[in-house]
Amino acid sequence: MSNIVIFGATQSGKTTLLGYLATAMLRHPQLNDEILQKFKLIRNLTINDEFGIGNPYNPVNVKTDVILPSFVSLDKDELRKFSDGQSSEGTTKRIHRKQLSICVSERSNDKNVQNENANVPCTFIDIPGFRQRISDKYRGFYEGDIGIAVLKLSELLELWELLQSNSSPTLEEKLERRLFEPIRIWCSYRSASRLIIVISQIDRSWDDTLPIEAAINQQIKDIEKAIDCIQLYIAPFCKNISIPIAPISIDWYREPNIKKRHRMQIFFHRIEENIYIAPPDKHLPGDGTLIQCLNRIMPQREASRNRTFSMASVNKPMRAIVNNSPKTALNVRAHHGSIHQTDTIYMGPVRDKNTGIVIYTECQAASLKADGTLSPSDTLWEGNVGGIIFKSIKNIDNGTEYHLDSSSKKTDIAILKSTLLYSDRIKSGDILELEFLKKDYDTIGGGIDKIYSRILPSLMPFDQLSLFWYGKMITVNIVEIIKLEDRFRLSVIVSKDEQKSTHHFVLPCKYDNTLKHCDNVLIAIPHSFYSSGKIQKETYTYVNANVVEIKNSENYDKVQILAHYGMNLDVFLSGNLSFVLGIAVDDIDVLLLPFRNPYKQIDIYSVLTKVKQNIKKQFTREVYRDMGGVQMELISSSDSEEADICDDR
Repeated sequence: MSNIVIFGATQSGKTTLLGYLATAMLRHPQLNDEILQKFKLIRNLTINDEFGIGNPYNPVNVKTDVILPSFVSLDKDELRKFSDGQSSEGTTKRIHRKQLSICVSERSNDKNVQNENANVPCTFIDIPGFRQRISDKYRGFYEGDIGIAVLKLSELLELWELLQSNSSPTLEEKLERRLFEPIRIWCSYRSASRLIIVISQIDRSWDDTLPIEAAINQQIKDIEKAIDCIQLYIAPFCKNISIPIAPISIDWYREPNIKKRHRMQIFFHRIEENIYIAPPDKHLPGDGTLIQCLNRIMPQREASRNRTFSMASVNKPMRAIVNNSPKTALNVRAHHGSIHQTDTIYMGPVRDKNTGIVIYTECQAASLKADGTLSPSDTLWEGNVGGIIFKSIKNIDNGTEYHLDSSSKKTDIAILKSTLLYSDRIKSGDILELEFLKKDYDTIGGGIDKIYSRILPSLMPFDQLSLFWYGKMITVNIVEIIKLEDRFRLSVIVSKDEQKSTHHFVLPCKYDNTLKHCDNVLIAIPHSFYSSGKIQKETYTYVNANVVEIKNSENYDKVQILAHYGMNLDVFLSGNLSFVLGIAVDDIDVLLLPFRNPYKQIDIYSVLTKVKQNIKKQFTREVYRDMGGVQMELISSSDSEEADICDDR
């Protein structure tokens, strides 16, 4: 089973596409119970017509922008966006998951017959528009095996015209970022070889005032311009991989005064272009239909595939109904290996709510169920998002039994931002070391110079960033900054601002305490960190980094800072912090700041906060960056003593 994530800018037709995929292959009498129930709910909503959906049994009253998304979600707060008199910023406010069996074979002439052997079960993940719900959006990215990027034809044509005329560089940059930054992030954070680009709403380019042949030619020219625009902007970061492009549209037949028909004939009375079959009357540019593109890149899952080591990220406890009785399930995604019901599963770090201590637990599963499936199973396959109901949860050290409940007042343990499930050895700590490799970066407009000359050098000690850790957004602070010739290394610690968090990370390791596998994580850097002037809300630069190591701050007691001699660190740090001034070598100042000693416990957070405050009082970020910034790392007393001995020699 593949997880297919549908993403893109707001109002590009993501939820409409998923609603069509959920219903388009259904033919009477193959209608399932879920669709029938949705029909009844939609019809009930249209009694007062609060949201302007229209009666699904009468095509004259059906609004195209509402009926298909309603088959994905009937949440009132989402449907209310469609109400007349309100501007729509896009309907999707949260992640929607829907399991479908997609027929990847050509459609038969007999609409009631499908090639059952070609039906592929998939879980589609519909995520919010790019500028909304940042944590949900990137959790959806992390869950996806295959990505479908949906771009609106009219916006691509607008960007193409701006590019040709050079009239408004600011508007061009804003539109380029809206359309293509999600694709860049998918290509670097996930994989360009598992991406399809969809050009949506191509029917809006149809000109009814022209003869049919001229209208077709005009539409094809518009699609060709859009494809040229896409290929121009994705070239820097697709790494010579050919990404398939499929132009599509979903429309309704406009037949006034139509007689009442069977409800199935009414509901499926629509025009579809290039989703399942190509239109017979025109040869659309691109790489075929959407389903053909999916069939070409969809990986073949081996049902018997298993791995000795498994790992899954933990989202949150949730309420589940099993045999009409409420249970608490843990929402997870299997990242590496499969989770079996008979496995002994380890979970951590979690916090014992009675003692406040971070602990690790041993668990036995009672039931597993993938999202979108109707019934539980024995296995949660690698890549699946689903739920686990535990039979038992015990403390590894003392065997204490814990009760997990979706109600925070009744549960014994707190799930942390960094909690994982695993089946092997782990390595834990509170400082995560990340590495940004220069060769890994291909960005829009050749922005590699911008990342390494402006963004990363502008980061100050204890700057706050967003780290997307196994699909979850964690706020972190920078505790180490090390600049190397071909890479940039940062170490981060969970921010104290994180609500109900404990400063712990965990990763699987080998018996020699090296990491089993180094995963990419995504970093969101606020635009204000490297740009002057008025900053738009929620404007970030997203870069990915490799996890190198996990450290424990308990092993260190000093911060060593190296800076250009002209920065005069000793002058503006004096009075606020106790430090030891090292010997300036080659115009480099060396300062040691203790944050732990036998007489006074000094918090590393407070030390680094003061360093940042003092630097910001003296320099703007531009001056700080131009002077070379600082190189900062944690050291222990034993390390500094060894260094002194070496210097004496």
